[in-house]
Amino acid sequence: PDGPLPDLPPLPPPDRRPLLTLDAGGHTALVKNVFLTPDGARVITVGEDKAVRFWEVATGACVNTVRVPAAPGQEGMLFAAALAPDGKTFAVGGFPLGGGKAGVPVYLLDADTGALARVLTGARNVTYALDFSPDGKRLAVGCADGHVQVFDLASGTAVMTGKHAGTVREVRFHPTLPRLATVASEKAVAVWDATNAARPLAALRQLPEVGPNSVDWAPDGKSLAVGCTSGEVLVLDPELRPVRAVPPGREKGSPIQVVRLRFLPNGKEVVYGGVVFGGWAGVIDIETGARRDIDKHANTVMAVNRSRDGALAVSAGGEDNEALVWRVADGKVVQRLAGGGKPVWAVGWAADGKALAWGNTNRSGPDGLHRLEHTLRLDELARGRTSSAAPPAPTGCSPPSSSTSTGSRSARTAARCTCTTTARPAAIGCTASPSSRAGAW
Repeated sequence: PDGPLPDLPPLPPPDRRPLLTLDAGGHTALVKNVFLTPDGARVITVGEDKAVRFWEVATGACVNTVRVPAAPGQEGMLFAAALAPDGKTFAVGGFPLGGGKAGVPVYLLDADTGALARVLTGARNVTYALDFSPDGKRLAVGCADGHVQVFDLASGTAVMTGKHAGTVREVRFHPTLPRLATVASEKAVAVWDATNAARPLAALRQLPEVGPNSVDWAPDGKSLAVGCTSGEVLVLDPELRPVRAVPPGREKGSPIQVVRLRFLPNGKEVVYGGVVFGGWAGVIDIETGARRDIDKHANTVMAVNRSRDGALAVSAGGEDNEALVWRVADGKVVQRLAGGGKPVWAVGWAADGKALAWGNTNRSGPDGLHRLEHTLRLDELARGRTSSAAPPAPTGCSPPSSSTSTGSRSARTAARCTCTTTARPAAIGCTASPSSRAGAW
């Protein structure tokens, strides 16, 4: 009809507006957790992009994506996950909506369909670590403020609560006993009574020379392996007495940091993921120190796991937030699981505000600034590339004045930069400090 358009209805409150998400077919932020299903046919990945993805190993296709309740910024980021021993239930948690004012949920999903089965409430803070007990009846939760909890899933109540001084990085149930091993950011490793404990049964505190990141029990429960920033793998007995220290692998003389590890079924080897100049994964014999390393990830490997029979391993990380499925015997990659597109490391506006520039390469110049490589003219929607002489653009700082595109239009690309370093969410009520994905964390 003729006449003016009717007035638009008012927008809903910010916390009730839809959150538009670009689906690149894969993760667009760090992948912190990765699992192979018991039959080895699927991989489940969990990323800080607030998504859980299910992949077919045979085809490499992402067959399902689950997004939990989320809002702009940190709210809804997923940091923790666990797969039940029977492979039927998948638990995820992270930064809650509203900063936890309405509670900190852990979502229990059907591991086959991705459907939400239940929401477990009662976590004390931002969830950074999860693990199911061997019988699947309990769930351990590690929090950003240091709390360690064990929930009985039948009743939904916490049956054990302990406290670290720093953020809990990992929780792992003993394979046969009611014991729980934890690693926390105050550089401590602890073992707790998983039924009722205010204090750990044993603890190693203040390990600055090694920096523990990850812990796992041997399949027989007679020892633990601790992966460290120093590159060492510490082998400890159940009372945390040292058994041996496996020396690090090296790249260009520098130790390969061990970010995550998992025991293989033989109890003599672990699969690991880590970083030095690039991302690394592989197998380490904890008795002899022999290694089978693979360097197929371009950046930090944040997550690693293995199949139930130990024939396959999966590692997640790199510039493209990919997951690689590889054979434990020889390190041969059998499938790459990733979406399209490239990560953005730098972005800036043109001086006249008519062009946007960005860079996809995680390499900086002598001044520590990343390079602008591509341009988009917003007034004409025309793509271009910056010249090779373009100054690198910083993350969160003002890059130098200008550059010239080699595409269809020239553009001044660098009057100011709008990108800032990603802050790692801290405990609720605390301030997160900036961190970089390109090295140890």
